[in-house]
Amino acid sequence: MDDFLLNRSPTTTFFSLRNLIIAVGDELEFLTDGSTYRTLTLDSYNASKLSALAYDATTRRLFFSDLRHRHGHIFSVSLDEESRRPVEDIVERNNNETVESLAYDPVTKTLLWTDGLNRSIRRYQIDYEHVHIDEKEGIEIVHFLENDAKPQTLVSDPCTRMLYWTNVHESHPTIERSFINGSHPKVIIANDLFRPMTLDLDVPEKKLYWAQSLRNGSFYIERSFVNGTGREEIYRDVGQIIISLAVGGDYVYWGDYTQKKLWSLRKNGSSSSPLTLGTFRNPPTSIVLRHQPLDCSLLEQSQTGKLIAHQSATITIACFTITSLLIIGVVAIFMLRIWTFRNLIIAVGHQLELLTDGSTYRRLTLNSYNASKPSALAYDATSRKLFFADLRHLHSHIFSVNVDEEVPHVVEDIVKKRSNETVESLTYDPVDKMLLWTDGFNRSIRRVQIGQDNFLAEENDGVEVVHFLEYDAKPRGLVSDPCTRMLYWTNIHETRPTIERSFLNGSRREIVIETDLLLPNSLDLDVLEQKLYWVESLPSGYFHIQRSFVNGTNREEIYRGIGQFVISLAVGDDYVYWSDYNHKKLWYVRKDGSSKRAIAIGTFRHPVMDVVVLRHHPMDCCLVPSKPCHPVDIVSKTEPIHSGHGNADVCLDFCNNNGECIVVNSDLRCSCSIGFSGNRCELVDEQSVSWVDDDELKEVNESDVESSLRQTSPVYETIAKTCIPLTCLLLIAIATVIRLRFLTGGKLTQGSSNKTSSVVITEDLENNSLSMCERPGTQQELTTDLKIDDSWKQTGDCATLLENEF
Repeated sequence: MDDFLLNRSPTTTFFSLRNLIIAVGDELEFLTDGSTYRTLTLDSYNASKLSALAYDATTRRLFFSDLRHRHGHIFSVSLDEESRRPVEDIVERNNNETVESLAYDPVTKTLLWTDGLNRSIRRYQIDYEHVHIDEKEGIEIVHFLENDAKPQTLVSDPCTRMLYWTNVHESHPTIERSFINGSHPKVIIANDLFRPMTLDLDVPEKKLYWAQSLRNGSFYIERSFVNGTGREEIYRDVGQIIISLAVGGDYVYWGDYTQKKLWSLRKNGSSSSPLTLGTFRNPPTSIVLRHQPLDCSLLEQSQTGKLIAHQSATITIACFTITSLLIIGVVAIFMLRIWTFRNLIIAVGHQLELLTDGSTYRRLTLNSYNASKPSALAYDATSRKLFFADLRHLHSHIFSVNVDEEVPHVVEDIVKKRSNETVESLTYDPVDKMLLWTDGFNRSIRRVQIGQDNFLAEENDGVEVVHFLEYDAKPRGLVSDPCTRMLYWTNIHETRPTIERSFLNGSRREIVIETDLLLPNSLDLDVLEQKLYWVESLPSGYFHIQRSFVNGTNREEIYRGIGQFVISLAVGDDYVYWSDYNHKKLWYVRKDGSSKRAIAIGTFRHPVMDVVVLRHHPMDCCLVPSKPCHPVDIVSKTEPIHSGHGNADVCLDFCNNNGECIVVNSDLRCSCSIGFSGNRCELVDEQSVSWVDDDELKEVNESDVESSLRQTSPVYETIAKTCIPLTCLLLIAIATVIRLRFLTGGKLTQGSSNKTSSVVITEDLENNSLSMCERPGTQQELTTDLKIDDSWKQTGDCATLLENEF
């Protein structure tokens, strides 16, 4: 035993783990009480490489297969005997036969196994002792599968007489079932499967468990009911290749080929991380639980008791259901009047399109403008003006247009084109009326002040360099915060990509996030929640959307998908929107991460190069925690901007309302004019606040929020427990009065209400389809189809493809 067991976690002794039998190398290991390992001594048997296991709890007999034994390849041994355990041959070895998995049916005393080489599931009835047969005698074929099919793992249910197996077909893997006699075969799971190598059954709960190891190094464990419904993922991680799995009691156990370890996890998915039960010199190729015989009659009684309890619970919550429906109805009527979908502006092909009310697309007709390929977008809610860049325009590469104007919209040139300048991303600061953009070709972030109409600047006249980044750096996504006066951008550096920030004037540059980044193409900011959102497309074909607070803390993944290359992203009140270059689609999910699948808003003829949220009102900084309370459009600056290509002065734009900037020990302070106060002279009259360190202020605010939540939660709980029963009693009383009046001959007059036949809630995109001009209008779901569209790999990396667009 010491030759195989190298390490065992002492934590496992505190758990009531089931007895396990493990096939490791040429030995069978027995784990008892979750803490003690011992090797099963086999008599008259020269083991080679043990693989599949099956256990009969009635006779306490273990069946196992040997991949390299010279004579037999299925054997049995009784576990009742103490020291000497004679091994009996069950099936004689044949060169063209294999055994991937074993299952035993104690009712008919039938041993079943999968033969992947011959695409079959076979069985043999064991009705006498010392049986020794070859593959040609006494063995029946239960299933002979189609071409390219390969049955892998097998499990049987002695109570329902069902057989379940995984089919690791190269093009369409499935999980299937039939009766044990082979009748009524059926595919129960066919979607989102890659290579389900392991399978086990929780007989009492009627649930299947399986694991998959993907090529990118990740793996996950899933479960569903035996009919394929209720599918859910209970654990996901990386760095393992799972080759064996077993379910028993409260835990799921699996063997890892890569690290040669045995792991356990609570089967309800509540474990934050798995526990290792041991590390071996060889991978644990199979695991089986040593359990008591199943009493199917008790299981049926248990299922009946659950059904009765479920019916009782249904009757009990009937009143609450009626109350909930009434509340939902009232809320729906209310939301129909005040709820509007967040409008979007998108740059697609050579056009700009406006999505209004969640369903209507219209093109912005641009006057005196020969569009080529609009890309980066920025929107000013104060002036209702849209700024956009054009990758291939002959004369200029930054323009503006007023969205409120009637057709046609007059386009104004903002920055004149030069051959060595690029615009990857745009952002607009309404306080200083400043337009900023990233120039990846020249490793810089630039800005120009929009002070008058018909403004046209060249790159060497009126344009300032806010940041000139180091060698090999490349700024890409850019976003500004009008309330905190901060600037955020992504740096897709080849060796160390980062997400950085500084003040809008370029001072106090710092790195916010620098770990676990690959290619953060797109970035956006939720000003009210002070959270950054960004997206990365990974080399394995996956992409994920993440978010964090603006200081880089509380980083989390809100969505992960496959088969897309994301080039733009925007955040609204409730949703995150992004565009997919590969499929030319626009998608969205809820920004809180509650969406299980993304929804496609539309499919276009060209990729959507950028998307921006069209806000009807300027940002109200009063809603931003711990920030000055003023609308961003009423603050003005009188300090002029100095032209030139040098880095911006650290004090420029730091103090508001003509305040004087003072540098004290590398710290910026403001000496305010008469009538103004605050850290940056942002407050009027006597709204002064004392100097507080930013980190200390943040800690105080977070503490206040947590305290408020702790105090408020019991209040809401009390209100819920009180109001819902009172509402039920009120409904019962109303129903009783109506019935009494009806029985006494009273006439009830019910006023008719006008019903609108076409009421559409435009905000809830997940419940309504979006119609579009000249494109499919049906709502599409993003399925994690593991057959990735990798045609772009033939011509180069997606990053290079995107690079050519700019």
